[in-house]
Amino acid sequence: MSTVPPAPKLWWLWPLLVGVLGFVIIYPFDGPLSHAAAHLEQALGGDLRRELHAWQQFGQGFFVIVIALTIWLLDPIRRRRLLDLLLLTIVCQLASSLGKLFIGRPRPRPQYEDPHTFLFPWGTYPITVKGSETRVHAWDIAAGANSDLWSMPSSHTLFAFAAAAFLGVLYPPLRWLTLALAALVGFGRVLFDAHWPTDVVVGAVLGWLIAFYITHQYLGVRLLDAFWVRFVNRSATPAFPALFEAEGRTRFRR
Repeated sequence: MSTVPPAPKLWWLWPLLVGVLGFVIIYPFDGPLSHAAAHLEQALGGDLRRELHAWQQFGQGFFVIVIALTIWLLDPIRRRRLLDLLLLTIVCQLASSLGKLFIGRPRPRPQYEDPHTFLFPWGTYPITVKGSETRVHAWDIAAGANSDLWSMPSSHTLFAFAAAAFLGVLYPPLRWLTLALAALVGFGRVLFDAHWPTDVVVGAVLGWLIAFYITHQYLGVRLLDAFWVRFVNRSATPAFPALFEAEGRTRFRR
């Protein structure tokens, strides 16, 4: 029976190091970099601004559907890999949502301009709810907490780098192109005043780590195999070995 290929040695270390170093270096300049990006955004022409806005959807809902349909139509051998795409999308959504609620960082809004506050579960922050100012926890949606307190991580960047990792594992020649598109998303989140630069760094690292591991290890495919054999048909043949062998025969040169 085929086994999962070993991941590259210390595959997680270099993106983690880049993320930690990036955070440490950039964090003191979150405010000035955000202000500089705002001035740059005002200087952009209308067509370029619209193009950059459009590319912010790379890795988001509709774009994921396009990726899935493209693989389904053009690469039948890898159709089951859409299970990995589904799983990484779910895990990324959980990581993004829980991270935002747990970290509780105000976005770069004119009324806040507060890049150095992190509420975590115990902190509160003054926001306007129904016309009056009140202090709320970032996780307390019932009390009026909203996306203004959910800056870290950048979910757009997280999903963009997840899409880049997924496509890069399946189609190595696309690796640098998809990483460039993901970096463009991260740049846009700062340019359009949606996130602080370090929100983008954290989102990029999280998305890449989650998606690379799930895709490289065929986790979505193998989880369905395990569920099917355990709860539906104990005599069923798992799909993973045949998929792994088929991919090996058609694998792009790395």
